Amino acid sequence: MQLVADVPLQERLVRWSRYLAIGVIMIAIMVLLGWQLDIDPMRRLLPGQAAMNPVTAICFLFASISFLLLTAPIRTPGKNTIAYLLASVVTIVGILKLAGLTGTIDWQIDWTLFTDEFEQNISDRSRNSIATISAICLVLTGIALFLMKMESRIKLVSFQLIAMTIALLGWFSILGYLYRVQSLDGTFKYRLMSVYTAASFQMLSIAMLLAQPSRGFMKQFTSVFSGRLVARLLLPAAVIVPTVLGLLRLYGDWIGIYNSEFGVAIYTLTFIILFVIITWYSARLLNKRDMIQKKSSDALTSSEEEVAAIFRAAPDAVIVIDEKSLVVRWNPEAEKMFVWKANEIIGRELTETIIPVEYRERHRRGMQRFLSTGENNILGKTVEVAAVRKDGTVFDISLRISPVLVKEARLFVGFVRDITEEKKTAEKLQSFNVELTRQVDEKTRELTQIFDRLTDGFIALDRQFKYTYLNKKAGEIIQHDPQSLIGINVWDVFPEAVGSSTYNAFLYVMEQRVPLINTDYFEPLDLWQENHIYPTPDGISVFVRDVTTRKRAELALKEKELKYRTLVEEAVDAILVLTPDGRYIEANKKAAELLGYSLEEMLTLRPSDIIFPEDKKPTPYEQLNAGESVRIERILRRKNGEGVAVETNARRLPDGNYLAFMRDVTERKRVEREIVDARKLSDRLIDSLPGVFYFFDSNGKFLRWNKQFEFATGFSASQIANMHPTEFFPEEEREYVAERIGGVFVKGVNDAEAHFLTQSGKKIPYYFKAVLINYQGQPCLLGNGIDITARKEGEKQMRLSEQKYKLLFFSNPQPMFMLSLPGYHIIEVNTSALLQYGYTKEEFLQLSVNDLRPSEDIEKFKAATNLAFRSIQHAGIWRHKKKDGSVIYVDITTHDIYYEDRPVRLILASDVTEKYTAEEKLKTSYESIRKLTDHLQNIREEERTHIAREIHDELGQQLTVLKMDVAWLSKRIESQSPAVKEKMVELLAMIDTTVKTVRRISSELRPSLLDDLGLIPAMEWHLEEFEKRSGILKEFTGPPKEIQLSDEIKIGLFRIFQESLTNVARHAQAKNVKINLEKNDKKVILTIKDDGLGFDEVNAPKKTLGILGMKERTIMLGGEYTITGVPGQGTTVSVAVPLNGSDHQNKMN
Repeated sequence: MQLVADVPLQERLVRWSRYLAIGVIMIAIMVLLGWQLDIDPMRRLLPGQAAMNPVTAICFLFASISFLLLTAPIRTPGKNTIAYLLASVVTIVGILKLAGLTGTIDWQIDWTLFTDEFEQNISDRSRNSIATISAICLVLTGIALFLMKMESRIKLVSFQLIAMTIALLGWFSILGYLYRVQSLDGTFKYRLMSVYTAASFQMLSIAMLLAQPSRGFMKQFTSVFSGRLVARLLLPAAVIVPTVLGLLRLYGDWIGIYNSEFGVAIYTLTFIILFVIITWYSARLLNKRDMIQKKSSDALTSSEEEVAAIFRAAPDAVIVIDEKSLVVRWNPEAEKMFVWKANEIIGRELTETIIPVEYRERHRRGMQRFLSTGENNILGKTVEVAAVRKDGTVFDISLRISPVLVKEARLFVGFVRDITEEKKTAEKLQSFNVELTRQVDEKTRELTQIFDRLTDGFIALDRQFKYTYLNKKAGEIIQHDPQSLIGINVWDVFPEAVGSSTYNAFLYVMEQRVPLINTDYFEPLDLWQENHIYPTPDGISVFVRDVTTRKRAELALKEKELKYRTLVEEAVDAILVLTPDGRYIEANKKAAELLGYSLEEMLTLRPSDIIFPEDKKPTPYEQLNAGESVRIERILRRKNGEGVAVETNARRLPDGNYLAFMRDVTERKRVEREIVDARKLSDRLIDSLPGVFYFFDSNGKFLRWNKQFEFATGFSASQIANMHPTEFFPEEEREYVAERIGGVFVKGVNDAEAHFLTQSGKKIPYYFKAVLINYQGQPCLLGNGIDITARKEGEKQMRLSEQKYKLLFFSNPQPMFMLSLPGYHIIEVNTSALLQYGYTKEEFLQLSVNDLRPSEDIEKFKAATNLAFRSIQHAGIWRHKKKDGSVIYVDITTHDIYYEDRPVRLILASDVTEKYTAEEKLKTSYESIRKLTDHLQNIREEERTHIAREIHDELGQQLTVLKMDVAWLSKRIESQSPAVKEKMVELLAMIDTTVKTVRRISSELRPSLLDDLGLIPAMEWHLEEFEKRSGILKEFTGPPKEIQLSDEIKIGLFRIFQESLTNVARHAQAKNVKINLEKNDKKVILTIKDDGLGFDEVNAPKKTLGILGMKERTIMLGGEYTITGVPGQGTTVSVAVPLNGSDHQNKMN
């Protein structure tokens, strides 16, 4: 029994064999690069292991290339020769190495490559040489490559056994590395090959086995039967599981989990379990296969029953014979057809029953030829033959014979149909077709003659769009011979028409079976065609009409119409066509836009609809009818009732209608009005100018002047028009004026100062300014002049004023100098300044402003300097440096003025050195006094603290003891005198009062709460006492927790707080007082506000020292003290002290 191959699997294995060979090539190249570049990991997997010898790597390259050539899809003799040569080299290398190992002759084949590297490390040389097992595998590899493509069964078996041996030897070396075996000693010494070598042998041997998956024992693994599944599942397990188990058994021994004997027991037990699983899996597969066979048998039985039912119910006669022509099966239809019963004919030879005598010998020879050669002319084909019935009548049948294989027996099944009636019908049909063909030919000739006489082309196409008929006209239109196109596809004749309108129309009529008319242009024939397409039973009929001439005329007309419409629609003017009876029959878009109507509405209007009643200018129809062009301006009425000024140009058309071009002149009219208005305005403006205005040409002829010109000169307009410009000036200035006028015509602009000569002979000083302009194509002078009589007088007064100013400046006893703006250069200095600074005038004028200052003040001076023009400014006191280097203090006042027509800054520098020195000494004295005051305050607080503690500690204890003693005496004295008892009671009461007084004095001197609990509790206690003593209601607002302050700030704020409340009690006559203490922006702010009489800020500083003391305390703390009041509304005291007020006190100290 042949195994059925799993072809896709075999193809995949062949591909994988080539991948493995390529992988071997990559390992070999990597190793050679490792030797070449001296990279150790590329030569060996781990340090200390043997490296793949470079000669071995070369052998792997040759062997892999040989394998790829032998397994190439296309093999050639040249490829085979190269493959066997490479295999020979591999074999020879292995033989030479084995010869060296046996001592016969040592060719040292190992050291032929990279000799220097081996000589440098002798100890590594022997380890990296080709191992004995490697040499054996090289020889076996070469032999396997020679046997690989041999067809002999023995050679195939040998090849596969050799490949398996190579794989096992390679795996054996890998096991040695896994199990830490360096070498095996026994009958002979066995040295392991390198890991890369073992892996390469493994991959190459597996590749050789996979390359022939359909031969030898490999076909067992690649069939479609269940055996290959068992093999493919168990084979990897048979290799991997024992390897892993052996490694686990050794690993447990190495790390001390168990001893060697226990490990062997576990190893054996695991193998038993493995074999049990394999046995169970095999039994399961066999049971599954038996179940499948049983199902197949049941299905076969059912199929046979179905076939028998089909055999009996078949509408045709079914006859089955064997190779000897004996009838095996005979269905009921065969009984009816041949009148032979099944039991009569089964077992008899077919040639003796239903085959006519004249065909029996031919049947026997055909059967023998098929059985001997397999050749036959009728098997699988339907043929018509003669048959004979049981009664001897002969009739026609159709026969189809098919050979089948049933239970390894060859049978022939014949399907027979009686075609006697079909034959008769066919003969009748043939006669009918002959007559029909004759009639069709006759009608066709008639139709052809009709079609040839048609003026249109006629084309008939079948359903494949092949020409079946064309008349002569169609041939002329499409420029082809009609007979040459019969049977050819229309799209093959005209491929350019595919996708065209005609192409889509043909498809539509062919599919939808409805007539259609289309017009199309076919560029290759320069043809416009009009097609009338009709569906026919066999395809479509097309009547083709050449409409090229008509279409070109239509296109030309459309083009002209398009140009006309484009001109009309894109015209900037409104265009209207009016009939003689006053109807608009055509209008463009511009006309509709101009009048605000749509195009449809325009064609419903009459002239009276768009002309205002008050603008009924008569239309000059006589001129129009005479062929003249008429121009009319009028105001037309828009749809919204607004008016629009239009200019209409109309003329009469040849057809009697009137053509009107209307242009919106609203803007032009507006501009014209604006020009008139502007001219009037300019006349008014010119006449209203304060000076004279004039305008004359290059010849001196006046073209325009204003009323002031006439008023100033005293001449009339008629006189001015006839005068030359120089006649308005005195004789001595006319040459100068004529020169300045000529300068205008040369330079384009000029000015002049001269005396205007009036008609009365008076001379008036004027300043004239003129420019050159182009007026009506000629150069003209446009000028104006202003009376400068007042300016001349002012200049005279200015000169006198400057003389006085200079006299005041130079003779002023105060030091003064001038600086230019914005340059800030010294431009003038008076004598007092020269004396103050010790410079001569020449020296002072050469100085810069920085030279007058000490170097350390220059940056400050630059930052404070403002170069903008301003009025009087007091700059304050600055340090200035004299010529001798001494520094003086000057009080600077500046005044920005105009001097000699330019802006300057006048500096007044008063020497205040003595005054400044005195003030500084006074400030120093004030500071010393303040420090002394602060010191006295501190001493006072210390003394008050000391006294308060002495009173509290000493006097308070003594009073307590005294009270206790008096109380003791009061109990011991048994006097019956009421006076004595009363005196004792009074004494105790006086002692209690004295204790309270001592406590009050101690608290007022230095509240103990201030030191023990802080500022807020002390203030709250003092407020309680204040409310009790004064009766003034208090309200305190403070932070939720104590503010961390230094002792100086706490006592200072508390004393200011005490003094403020004392002032409220003494002077304010208040009912309520509010105190607020808060911490804000690194400051402590105390506010005391009452609702008393208010505070007189003018007289208070003269009357109280308390406020002065509070201010001084605040200043010593680095803070700010403010007191404000409104008479009748109360007083507010605010103290703001920085939290680091101690730093300020340290600076003062």
